[in-house]
Amino acid sequence: MSYENEVTADEKPATRKVEFRTILAVIFALYHIIALQLLTVDPLVLRSTFLAGTVVLTFLYWPSRKKASNLYEIILTLGTIASSIYVFFQYREMIYRIGIAPTFWDIVCGSIVLIATLVVAKRTLGYGLPVLAVLAILYALFGDLLPGAYGHSGFSYEKTVSIIFSTSGIFGIPISVGIMYVLPFVIFGAFLEINGTGRYIMQLSLAIAGRFRGGPAKIATLSSAMFGSINGSPVANVVSTGVMTIPMMKRGGYKSSFAGAVESVASTGGQLLPPVMGASAFIMVELIGVSYTSIVFAALIPALLYYISVFWVIDLEAGRTNLKGMPKSEIPKLGTLLRKQGYLLLPLIVLIVALIGFNLSPLRSALLGIVCAIVIPAIKKETRMSIKDMVFALEMGAKNTASVATATAAAGIIVGILGMTGMGHQFASIILGLGQGVLFLSLILTAVVALVLGIGMPTTGAYIVTASILPTALLPLGVDVLAVHLFLLYFANISNITPPVALAAHAAAGISGGSPMVVATQAFKLGLVGFIIPFMFVYNPALLLDGEVSQIIVSVLTAVIGVLAFGAALKGWFKVYLPLWNRLLLLAGSLLLINQSYIFDFIGLSLILLSGLNIYMLVQKSGSNKEAANPRVS
Repeated sequence: MSYENEVTADEKPATRKVEFRTILAVIFALYHIIALQLLTVDPLVLRSTFLAGTVVLTFLYWPSRKKASNLYEIILTLGTIASSIYVFFQYREMIYRIGIAPTFWDIVCGSIVLIATLVVAKRTLGYGLPVLAVLAILYALFGDLLPGAYGHSGFSYEKTVSIIFSTSGIFGIPISVGIMYVLPFVIFGAFLEINGTGRYIMQLSLAIAGRFRGGPAKIATLSSAMFGSINGSPVANVVSTGVMTIPMMKRGGYKSSFAGAVESVASTGGQLLPPVMGASAFIMVELIGVSYTSIVFAALIPALLYYISVFWVIDLEAGRTNLKGMPKSEIPKLGTLLRKQGYLLLPLIVLIVALIGFNLSPLRSALLGIVCAIVIPAIKKETRMSIKDMVFALEMGAKNTASVATATAAAGIIVGILGMTGMGHQFASIILGLGQGVLFLSLILTAVVALVLGIGMPTTGAYIVTASILPTALLPLGVDVLAVHLFLLYFANISNITPPVALAAHAAAGISGGSPMVVATQAFKLGLVGFIIPFMFVYNPALLLDGEVSQIIVSVLTAVIGVLAFGAALKGWFKVYLPLWNRLLLLAGSLLLINQSYIFDFIGLSLILLSGLNIYMLVQKSGSNKEAANPRVS
């Protein structure tokens, strides 16, 4: 199969029919874009409308297989729409009676919206987040039965529902993030996918990495990383890019399980990669007040370390299994690609320049990117989008937004109850008590809790929940607020490849045909450095570009060495199979480089050097044995 052909606007929409749900999805997308940019709508009204639209789209795109469920879906849909209309007429008065004197209809509408939110979250995400939300509700209602610091004074059902049915709960910051950030960027990503930019990025990755050993897996990593940054969910990115990358890896000689693992790890890492970071950067701006530019630059080095590790382990696996690069005939020329269709990258460049160079708001930057994604490809017929293409891009964007919006709505329930009961502070106090003021122990405990809370959730929802509970467990220990939130983001996100749930890995297994648990285990091993990097930048803020230039350079160099040593220890191979003691030296050396200390750096580098010398001798010995077995004929 040759990849020399130019990409064209996606041909799939031309074969699809415009359905009723397509029209509703397009209206949903256009209304919120127009409302955000041109209309003056009260936040409570806009958020309730957004949730009602999300409920409608969820039931249309994720219908129940049981016919008996149709009735309650209709009831919940109509009830949520009616509740949204109620909010439209009552929002001014509701503001003054939240949690104090809710009316009968406040409770009725709040109960309907609460149930609908839990149902649609379960429909799109599984049981993880809805169960957590239900536990939070039960804690609010019956927490007075718990002893001492674990309990609270207790709250009535009416007050609990009133808080949830407000900007302190379901209609709070989490769903605002869904409207302001997730919606426009996911729609932007949908336009890039429909206009052919997604496949063009795949071809660029092929031109850059295809000739190297393990080329197909490296291509998958590059393309999934670039697209994953603007996608709202690792699972969505696996599904959209994995259908192309996973079969390519299997044709290149990789086993199904490893191919699925590569795609899931690369897609998960996209949520950590600037400039968009799957909307997490913008959530961080809202939560901690640090500038967007500061967050993006701070996140850059850790994200690059993550992908350096992934590339390295892929390369080692390819060397160990003797996989070669792709045939030259299948690799397009980079210069030709850039010359003929480099213009397809301009919408992405415009987005980055608008965000960082001109400091435009995320919404305006995304809208500018969408306009460019329509206008710029139109200069050539083969990439020009038709009206039907645009309709299906809006539909895809709305559908993908709905799957993330359900998470933000359910997360809002948890955030509201945390604020109402003070459970977040109690949780942090428990971690501080167990950690006994020791930073490393507190980091371990926080990481475990963040992983557990992130199970079964998309990154956006997982990060919002963990950021509502856990920062106060680390801030008293002197950790910078930005480092704390990046630490939480990493562990909330990495749960996507952490067995047994590992949503991204399970999605990749469905495409690769491998066992879900085997793919999840392989993904966990491949992305293991993602569990180490957060500790590295907490102990060494220079990795977040916080420090003198010389200190940053030294820190980055030692971090890269540590990541490479860790990968070699993990695979147990570097040109030759490594003995156990050699792997242990590499592992110990790489872990010692985590701490910002000249002594630890010296010891760690010495261990890695000692291991490297032995590897060199093993390689030389292996080469001599091969020559002896195959003497040259003079």
